Parts: sequence; structure tokens; C-alpha cells
Amino acid sequence: MSRPSWGRTVRITLGVIVWLGALAGGSWGLLALTGPEHTTSWLAQVWKATAGEARWVPFRCQEPLWLRVGDPVYQKTTNGSLRLAGHVYLVRDLQNRVVSEGWTTQGQVYLTPDASWPVERLEYYRADLSIQAGMEMLFPPEKRQELIRLLSQTWQEQGDELVKLMQPVVMEALHRSAPVVQEELTAALNRRADQVQQLLQKWQSQIVQKRLVPVLEKEVGPILQQHAVPLARKLGLELWARVSLWRFTVAALLDMVQPDEKRLEKEFEKFVRKEVMPVLKEHSDEIMATAVEVVRQAWNRPAVRQAFQEALSEMVQDPQLQQLTQEVFQEAVLENPRVHQALAEAFRSPKSQKALSQLAQRLEPVARRIGELLLGTPEKGLTPELTRLLRLHVFGKDRRWLVLVPSEKGLREVPLVPGRSPAPLPPVPRARSATPPPN
Repeated sequence: MSRPSWGRTVRITLGVIVWLGALAGGSWGLLALTGPEHTTSWLAQVWKATAGEARWVPFRCQEPLWLRVGDPVYQKTTNGSLRLAGHVYLVRDLQNRVVSEGWTTQGQVYLTPDASWPVERLEYYRADLSIQAGMEMLFPPEKRQELIRLLSQTWQEQGDELVKLMQPVVMEALHRSAPVVQEELTAALNRRADQVQQLLQKWQSQIVQKRLVPVLEKEVGPILQQHAVPLARKLGLELWARVSLWRFTVAALLDMVQPDEKRLEKEFEKFVRKEVMPVLKEHSDEIMATAVEVVRQAWNRPAVRQAFQEALSEMVQDPQLQQLTQEVFQEAVLENPRVHQALAEAFRSPKSQKALSQLAQRLEPVARRIGELLLGTPEKGLTPELTRLLRLHVFGKDRRWLVLVPSEKGLREVPLVPGRSPAPLPPVPRARSATPPPN
């Protein structure tokens, strides 16, 4: 083999010297600009990133878990927060095929050189995609407090004016929709007359007869004996003095001869009309006062109140009543085109439009402030909460993540287990690309 020429050796040597000089000059310049403590840290990070050893850690889980290549891997810092330490590099499905995402029991994660090592286990977390979790994400406690403060302040300052502005809109909506709702509710109940009758019969036998009647007989009987019986005796004596036994007797005898004439029934109706009703009308104040006193004393008894409260609670919680109410309300109001049209006409009326326009002008400053609080501003961009919500629900990001738990003794294959408690996921994790594993 021929030896390299002297000229080529010189060129290689000069090139190495030039590059070493450039690197030394750059380091000295950075030292002069930032100070020795910052430069040392920066050089250490550069050296660690370039010369450090990345790790590809295989994992296995007992139960299938859904994973996607690129799902982030975090590790906890000393203050309890999370920092990115790698990502899922390889996923094998249940048939041991390499896939980009799916149910898996084994795979591989890529860990950056600065990730903790060795690893004891990986913990698996899933984001809560429910509406309640989304609202809590968009409205953290501090923003909820600020929102409540804004609304309370606005109501204290402009509450009376806002009510006056809304009054024409509400009255117009009620004026147009109330007759329609009444008609539709009546029609919906008529179509379910059999269900209503069945429900009333069940309450009559199971609630009224078994629970209310025994309590009323025991508790209200003495009250009626004290107040109602004397009044009934007084009215009875007065009506008895007006009864004509001769007329009733003659009418009964004639009915025996000519039953179709119904003279006894007609005589009784005449007596009620001409004698009973005037007496009751004359004593109406006394009758009403006695009834009120009976009800008042009865309601003051704990047993009566408890019986009615338990009966009402049982009626309200009756599944048959709840289903019937839901069906009627949904048919007569929520899904009723006539009600929708009436409300639309009410809001489109000139009076309502004028009131709504004035209301919008009044609420524009606080609405703008609420929008900035929840959505963000053109100058500062979207809020971190909205950004995180969009990433989660619109772009499908941050739905899964792993957290590595370091150990003093590493394993050749680490277990992947479901996390025991929610981990504080950073709002926007940075994307990292993996270096291919060594051959």
C-alpha cells in the first residue's frame, strides 16, 4: 500500500489546527460575553448532547394499553413538575407487528442523554376527555374567581339597568310562547291520559291510602272534632229547619208510580239551590276560617308534616313520573316547532331587537374582557388553557404520556403500568426527534 504524500499530510494537519482554533476562539468569545459560569453550563450541555449516549429502553405491560409512536415520555424534577425525557419510539400490536399506533403490550421508548438512568418502570397516563374536565381546563380556579368577580361587579353596577333592558324581551317571549306551550302541554297530556290515570291510581293506593290516610285519621281527627264538628252541627240544624218532609215524601211516592219523572231528584236539586246554597254563602267566612284553622293546626303537627314530605318525595322520585315529565316536556317544549317559531318571532320583534342592541352595548366591555380572559388577545396570542384544550380535542395531542420512575438498579426490560394518580402534564410539550438506535 502506498504511503500518503507529504503535502496531503500537511493539509490535513493544518485543517485540524484551523478547526481547533475556531472552536477555541468561539469559546473564548462566548466566555467574554456571558461570563464563565454561563459558558461552562452551555458547553457542558453541548458536550452532553453531542457526546452523550441516548438509550432505547424496551418495555412490556400486563394489560394492553393504547400508544402511538411519538407519545412523550416525561420524568419528574426536584420541584415535582415534569420535563420531557424522550418519547415512544416503537410500538408492537397484539400480533407482534410494528405499527404506528394501537393496542400494545410491548414496545420501545427513546430516552435523551439527560434522562434519569437506570429506569425502574414507566407509568402510563391518559388525558380526561370529558366535558367536565375540558371546562376545568379552560376555567382554572384563578380564572373562575376572576370571572365571578367581573360578573358580580357588572351586576352591582348595572344590574337594575340590565333587568329593565331584558324585561321587554322576556315579556314578549312569554306573550308569544305561553299560549302555545299551554296548548301543547295539554295535548301531550291528553295523548298520555292512560299513563296519567295509571300513575294517579298507583299513588292513591300506595301513598294516599297507606301513608296519608292513617296519619290524617290519627292526627287531624281530634282537630276536626274540636273545630269542624260544632260548625257542621250548627249548619245542619239550620238546614234541617228548612227541610220540607212533606214535599220529599210526596215526591218519593209519585216516583213509585211514575219513575221516569224523577220528582225526588228534582226536589232535592231545588232544595240545594234555594236553601242549602244561601245558607253556605251566608256562613262562608265562618267556614273558611274554620278550614284555615284546621289546616294550620294539622300542619303544625310533626307527624303530618313528615307524612306529606315523604309522600311528596316519593312522588317526585317516582321513575314513572320522571319519564312521563321528560317525554311531555321534550315533546311539548324542547322539540316543538310551534314553540321554536314563537320564540324566534319574539326575539325578532322590533321591541326585542332594540332592547337586545342596548343590552349588547352595555355588556360589550365586560364581554370583551371575558373573551380576553378565556381566549386571549391578538397581541399575546391564545391563552395556555385554550391552547392546551385545542391540542387535546382538535389536534389529538397530549392524550397519552409516560412518566419514567428512576431506580438505582436498572432492568433490561422495564414494566409499563397505569399511573396511580394524575400527573401534572406541561401545557405544551416540545417535540423531539429520535436518533436511530445503534446497530
